[in-house]
Amino acid sequence: MQKIILSDHTTAQLNAVQQERQRQYHVRLFSYNEAMIKHDERKVQARARLAEAWNQRHVWETLSGFFSMLGAYVIRKPSRPIMQGAGDQEKIWCAGNEGEKKVENFLSSNLDDQWTLINGYKNGKGEIDQILVGSRGVFAIEIKYSNGTIFCDGDRWWRDKYDQYGNLVETNKPIADKRGRSPSRQVNESSDLLQSFLQKRYPSLRIYRSIIWAHDRSKLGVVNNLNVDYTAVVNDWDLGRFLRNSTYQLSQDEQQRIIESIRKDHTYYNQPRR
Repeated sequence: MQKIILSDHTTAQLNAVQQERQRQYHVRLFSYNEAMIKHDERKVQARARLAEAWNQRHVWETLSGFFSMLGAYVIRKPSRPIMQGAGDQEKIWCAGNEGEKKVENFLSSNLDDQWTLINGYKNGKGEIDQILVGSRGVFAIEIKYSNGTIFCDGDRWWRDKYDQYGNLVETNKPIADKRGRSPSRQVNESSDLLQSFLQKRYPSLRIYRSIIWAHDRSKLGVVNNLNVDYTAVVNDWDLGRFLRNSTYQLSQDEQQRIIESIRKDHTYYNQPRR
């Protein structure tokens, strides 16, 4: 399977969050080192004052210097900072990155070089995680990394989450992005816009939409009124059935023209604006 990367938003966001966590750690480490320098200087100065007072046989200055030095040694050292663990946002991007790689590996092991996987397409309605182009047509793939049993009724998606011991810990938790869009709305809105663009050249072309669940503990529950063409857990993905959703037979030339059109459309929406 051939691969084209238009953008790697998930990896870029993950790297940005990790770099910010490292930056904050180094800021705290710099402050710690400065505090340690002052702490050590305080002890050196106290010893010097005591030595000078002792050499000059100044009794009161010697007593004062002794207590000053004692205080300098009693003061608690600053605590060395530790690298903070990954926060919730970093875990989300890490999970998304892992899910995309898992889907890509599955497709690579099951499809030959007659297929092309496009990563990171983005238009005015949002991003499509992956677009698969081949002789059978164009397939938009929305990838979700959700732990639990997934339920659906139309454009409403939710999950029940279980811990590693099988205990129910969350129920009826909505699955949506920051804008409140469910997985089906996410993939459909972006695919509709891309499809309308491609239909200017291929009037009968339809993008087939799917939602793939990539977490090891993802499981599909009751799914009603599905508003996409296909949904499955990656480990149970019936690729033959998935591809049979399309009735197209695209030639190699048609595939290449569609791929170039997708690339140009992505570039149009992601170029710098005045």
